[in-house]
Amino acid sequence: MNKNDFIEQMRSTQQPLTRMVEMVPDDQLSWAPAEGFMTMAQLLKHLSANWCIIKMQLHLYLKLLKLPVNTQTLYGM
Repeated sequence: MNKNDFIEQMRSTQQPLTRMVEMVPDDQLSWAPAEGFMTMAQLLKHLSANWCIIKMQLHLYLKLLKLPVNTQTLYGM
């Protein structure tokens, strides 16, 4: 996977999540499908927290791409 593939994967993941958040009416945020399940608000919070983790991973990945490559190994010295 290259940088552009990774960025495109993030964009394609973010768009449906954004649409889903926009579709939930404010008065339905406390709804849950059954006892013991997450409410819509909890689910959206969970998904957005995971999205933040993905964004942090992208940031680190892009930083790693800028590091110089060590072409020598311990065995090749």
